[in-house]
Amino acid sequence: MKNRICILILTLCLGGALPSCVDMDIAPVGIVTNEDVFTSESGIKAYLAKMYMDAPFDDFLCSPIGGYNKTGATSFGGWCGLTGEAIVRGQSSQSAKAWFTEGYQMLREINEFLETLPKYASNFAQSQVDAWLGEAYFLRAFVYYTMAKRHGGVILVNEVLEYPSRDISEFMLPRSSEEDTWDQVSSDFDKAISLLGETSQRGRANKYVAAAYKARAMIFAASIANFNEISHFDTERQIRLCGIPKERAADYYKQAYDAAKMLDGKYDLYMAEWKENDKQAQYENFLNIFQKTNNVEAIYVKEFQYPTLTHSWDCIFGPLQMRVENVVGGIQPTLDFIDMFDGLNKDANGKVTFMDDQGHYILYDHLYDPFREAEPRLRASILFPGDEFKGEEIQVWRGIYTQPVGDGISKLFPETSTAKYNTHPALVTATKQDAIESYTLPDGREMPRAGASGSFNSAGYGTQTGFIFRKLLDVSLGENLNIPKRSESDWIDMRYAEVLLTKAEAAFELSLLGKTDENYVTEAYDVVQAIRKRAGAELLTDQSQLTRTVIRNEIRKELAFENKTYWDLVRWRIYHNEQASKRRYFAAMPFYVAENGKWFFDRKYSESSTTYTFNTKWYYVDIPSSEINKNPNIVKNP
Repeated sequence: MKNRICILILTLCLGGALPSCVDMDIAPVGIVTNEDVFTSESGIKAYLAKMYMDAPFDDFLCSPIGGYNKTGATSFGGWCGLTGEAIVRGQSSQSAKAWFTEGYQMLREINEFLETLPKYASNFAQSQVDAWLGEAYFLRAFVYYTMAKRHGGVILVNEVLEYPSRDISEFMLPRSSEEDTWDQVSSDFDKAISLLGETSQRGRANKYVAAAYKARAMIFAASIANFNEISHFDTERQIRLCGIPKERAADYYKQAYDAAKMLDGKYDLYMAEWKENDKQAQYENFLNIFQKTNNVEAIYVKEFQYPTLTHSWDCIFGPLQMRVENVVGGIQPTLDFIDMFDGLNKDANGKVTFMDDQGHYILYDHLYDPFREAEPRLRASILFPGDEFKGEEIQVWRGIYTQPVGDGISKLFPETSTAKYNTHPALVTATKQDAIESYTLPDGREMPRAGASGSFNSAGYGTQTGFIFRKLLDVSLGENLNIPKRSESDWIDMRYAEVLLTKAEAAFELSLLGKTDENYVTEAYDVVQAIRKRAGAELLTDQSQLTRTVIRNEIRKELAFENKTYWDLVRWRIYHNEQASKRRYFAAMPFYVAENGKWFFDRKYSESSTTYTFNTKWYYVDIPSSEINKNPNIVKNP
């Protein structure tokens, strides 16, 4: 029998390994054998490290445009630019990218590991072998989960297929049902949980990491069973490729709930700087969840380190006024997103308003005044005009109001107007960002017509909504380092707040499905209260206020800009309702009043021409035609 020789590139700084395998009788120079890899702890760790590096985490290196693990400064976008959390320059409604071919490439490496390691198990303690196998099962579950949430039912391949030693027809496998695919995800996570220990090195899985990801996966499966209305069959084999029987919903919710419960007492919400009734302390506490990632809330962290693995998040999405190179200003949070939070002046419909009872703009002494009482979690998520970042005041305004104030300033345009502000006769605005024109005020002072970070309605990088992204920016990064491929802040892919909210959602849905074996409503209520208390939000008064919408909104606020909302809107099957008929999003542009030195804000559709319509066919992503052409037994998605 031929020896299997695995081509193994050991990149010492990253621990990379095993991109492909070939059959050969003799190992050429530079080729590392199975014996070299699987008889040494360093070889096995290198193999695992390569798989972790290739894993499809929705992190700094992932975008709807570029896909996973894109290390360049181009082809970046933001998932939040698809969801209404923000407007992202050059990005509108689109489906997630397929992740199918890449999945099977990873599955081959994982299955190779699972089949080969036991042959060399005698070289190590059984507990160590179990832990390594557990990591491989964790990664296989994660791969299947990533494919299933896009494609529904996929081909389940849990062994290494030896082409061409077997009949080629054996490789023309059909897709399994979506239900069986999610059950495979559950089974692999369970296998990982049973094999893994309770602790692990940062960036690697342990028992509780696997349980957290199982909870994430099972809440997705439960949502499909509960809310999906799409059915698609492989009619020849009578397999339901898209959709899960509704009667499975309770089972999947219970699996999500039980997996989340496993983490009780193992992790906690980060509260190190938090103080009661102290908004500044609560703001700093929420910021530090992401600045101090080695904390009690961080469950799985993908580490970055210059120069071996970096990202460009800060230079792409930081304030324009701090740019070093011309790649800044990509994400602008919408006023619609801000509407969800507490501590702001709102109208009867719960929308943020900047108007008084007489229909005139409220005039403020300082740019930041409308947001001083905002929920601390919100301030830690976005930068408001006049707020401070890295010792600088954030300079955002759209123009200068030049007419007399009189009894008050009336609305410039209707809220749903798409007009450009530079068409209003009472305003002077900037036409370019590199050399902002000045305006002479009545007292003789010269004032820029726009803030250094925007906004401009001409081509440029200034904010299009009046707000700037804040949540994941690295405050420790020096301004001269605000350049592509220089950021090294870590990515928290899984934190305990998400696990708690998954538990709350699963518990509440179980109660709606009539399950009474646990006190589900009370448990969900307690989670929401704990999350809101840490956020500095208003607490609910009693359990009667708890609804599905309240829980979903809490998920969206807490996990905003963490690349979770897109998939939540998909699994809840509400995306097409939220983005129907070319939806537009609101901005709140500040204006300086020349006569009295005050400020006012105007709520209106963003001047961006981008509209958003989510197509229901995007709930299931197309399988690449190249894969269908290679395998006629793959039935394409609807």
